[in-house]
Amino acid sequence: MNKKSPSKGKGKSAAAAPTGPATGGGGNIPDIVIAKLLDRKNFSFYKDLQNIECKAPSNFSKQCVLNGNEVNWLVNKMRDIVANEPVMSDVAPPVMIVGDIHGQFRDLLLVLDCIKTPPTMNFLFLGDYVDRGEYSIECICLLMAYKIKYPKGVIMLRGNHEAASSTRAYGFYAECSVRFPGSDLWQNFMKLFNIMPVAATVANKQMLCMHGGLSPDLHELADVNKIKRPSDIPPKGLLTDLMWADPDKDEMGWNPNIDRGISYTFGADIVAKFTKKHELACIVRAHQVVKNGFEFFAKRKLCTLFTAPNYCGVFKNDGACMKVEPGLKITIIRLFVGMSWNKNCVALCPGKVKFTSEVFDPNFDNPLTLAQFGHRRGQKIWKKYIHVIPAEEHNRFKLVDLQELRIESGAREHGLARWQLVEGIQRCLILLNRRCLADIAIWEPRTFKALTDVAKTKIHLENDLSYDGMNPKDVSHVVRKDLLQDKK
Repeated sequence: MNKKSPSKGKGKSAAAAPTGPATGGGGNIPDIVIAKLLDRKNFSFYKDLQNIECKAPSNFSKQCVLNGNEVNWLVNKMRDIVANEPVMSDVAPPVMIVGDIHGQFRDLLLVLDCIKTPPTMNFLFLGDYVDRGEYSIECICLLMAYKIKYPKGVIMLRGNHEAASSTRAYGFYAECSVRFPGSDLWQNFMKLFNIMPVAATVANKQMLCMHGGLSPDLHELADVNKIKRPSDIPPKGLLTDLMWADPDKDEMGWNPNIDRGISYTFGADIVAKFTKKHELACIVRAHQVVKNGFEFFAKRKLCTLFTAPNYCGVFKNDGACMKVEPGLKITIIRLFVGMSWNKNCVALCPGKVKFTSEVFDPNFDNPLTLAQFGHRRGQKIWKKYIHVIPAEEHNRFKLVDLQELRIESGAREHGLARWQLVEGIQRCLILLNRRCLADIAIWEPRTFKALTDVAKTKIHLENDLSYDGMNPKDVSHVVRKDLLQDKK
């Protein structure tokens, strides 16, 4: 147990540690935990921001802003809640689906700054809150606090790392032992993990979500609710596959998961048959690092989400979440590597921008929207033009940056065909950069000619950038569509 007494600073983060569900002054443990974990003074990664007096110790990983009583109370209360939940429940949209977090607390805070916190909408977390990262306790405690405050609005599924074997091997056991020595905290967490839900459906069973993947033992959706709890993850079976299975674009059918050494891989044919049989629009799962934070499979019938950007500090991957709105309108939110806060403590320096393309997904017959936070290129000129659009027209005009949608590679990693993007060009207020124009000229010459004349495009582009004092040879700067069209 962490015997460090609370600091005597100002604010809720300095409140005395309670030992029960309620404290004087009307506060309660979930509120106190949330206040402490959202207090920027408690964390060293805020130290370079202005007006923040960072009180976090230099070796923060060995200390915790929460005390043992608070953490154990959260775990015990969480056990009471999930014990009365089904193994698989249905979540109503709007819902934000979040993939692997793995102890990357700084990135979790950035995610919540971008997509807001409960109860703004329902939240569905796909597991793997712990291991690998340094701050697993902070990650899972913050989410448990939200779950306890909003039990119907927050669903936390179990991942393969919510298990004794994984936590012993990949860090969470050691973290509990070092930060709360002599306590039974890890054992309490294992009791919680062994009863957590393992799957969820969305929008009256139109989507199926789990951490890992499908199983040859999953014949009916109702089979999930037959899984007995409490249970550790066994060597094989339905529970194991829901935690460990992976899609495989190079194979068909079921095959041993050689890379994992456990469970199966499954091909696009398995996904197609399963979604057709159960009338599912899509399967959403986590479990695998993917470059862009999300990756479609089997003609967009399956999507992999991985929310922790730059996983373990070495993968250089973006993170992603999925927002599902009524009518199965899907928004993929990307979280770029290197995102941070500006000096005013606003996430995603120099501000957050949402890029949207109204390109329709034929599988859903509903708009598939790609929303992206943070922009690594052309920030100055982009910021100028985003403010040119009148505020009352923001909802009417849609924005798209084709470079971010990677038209040069066919946008296949986004599950979008090039012709769909081209149709989107014609419906949206477009922001193009020079590299995108070159890609369009190569891959879609007729579209390029229809949009603008090559020579005049270059002239308008150079004039525009020169006007803003920028180098016209910088291929990454962004310009507006009307600057690429003939002037009357």
